[in-house]
Amino acid sequence: MKINIKEIINKIPKDLKSNEEILRYIYLELGNIFSYNRDYFYVSDSRFTKDIYEEELDFTEDHQEEKVKTVCKQIIDVFIETVNSIPDEVKKEKLDARMLGYREEEENHVASLVRSGDKNYYMDLYRDIYRIQKGMRTVYFTPDEELLERQFKGYPEIREDLEDIKCDKIDEKSIEEMDKKFGYSLNGIYMDDAIKMLKKEMQNEENWKRYIDDYDDLNKKENKEDVIARLKIDFMFKHFNNNVNEKIGIYEICKFYDRLYNSLLTENEKKKNILKRYDVKKNNDNGQREDSVIYEIRRDNGNLYYIYEGDKGKFKEETQKNLKEGEKERKLQYLSDYVRPDFDDDEITR
Repeated sequence: MKINIKEIINKIPKDLKSNEEILRYIYLELGNIFSYNRDYFYVSDSRFTKDIYEEELDFTEDHQEEKVKTVCKQIIDVFIETVNSIPDEVKKEKLDARMLGYREEEENHVASLVRSGDKNYYMDLYRDIYRIQKGMRTVYFTPDEELLERQFKGYPEIREDLEDIKCDKIDEKSIEEMDKKFGYSLNGIYMDDAIKMLKKEMQNEENWKRYIDDYDDLNKKENKEDVIARLKIDFMFKHFNNNVNEKIGIYEICKFYDRLYNSLLTENEKKKNILKRYDVKKNNDNGQREDSVIYEIRRDNGNLYYIYEGDKGKFKEETQKNLKEGEKERKLQYLSDYVRPDFDDDEITR
């Protein structure tokens, strides 16, 4: 794996006034390089998962255009190496980083501890990658104590390595100012804010009357709820496109759409429209094999299927019949024999 650390460091703006700004810049830059390697989940032989987990890094000057598919250890490795490679003349005060949670004989989740002057910052870039690639607020760039405690419960090795060090928090206002400075947020607005605004619009019944013909003639509440839920789902998968030039990773696509679904649909709508996800590889229009995903929405009045087309940066609604034929013709491959749609034979023949 080749990561151009020198180029990232050379791009650090000269007008940054603190180590915290430098760290934020690096965090965002690296967050746009990686994609989590979901194939790691599907390797049954522990010898090969260990190879993926322990993959050696090559810190060269080779330019990396595609997303680097890897796991948490390499992501944290690169972050730490980048921080520790910053020249003294660029740092504003003492700055170094080390790994937390790593055990040579295990494949644990790892994070990083960054020391800046007299401050200690906990950072977990892996968990923020999908947020960074979609312009959302990050959560694990100096998380608060409550979130840290949840991390420690899940990963006791991380707590052990901290050795009772108290972690500091960079306040949200300072982070927002940095993000505006770097152009990461749009005048202080993040994707999270756009989703909240969209959700608010969708909660207003008057807005739906503009989009649904004969809305007032839908005499049953259940009918209105079903029509609205279907429109929300269609909007998410058909019209919430991704910038092809961003080359967002497929794992990050899934994390974002899971978040979008859980944000926009009400609890009652989610009970009646159950979301299922299937990791696949598929042939694109040029015959090239690409990572993809199928979302299935299980509904009483007919399941819906959407497949991601990476070369177009969007989802396409698909039929059970086409998905079945795609697999038969080997244009579509499920990564797991056990996690796949249970197609209705009657539906396929329609």
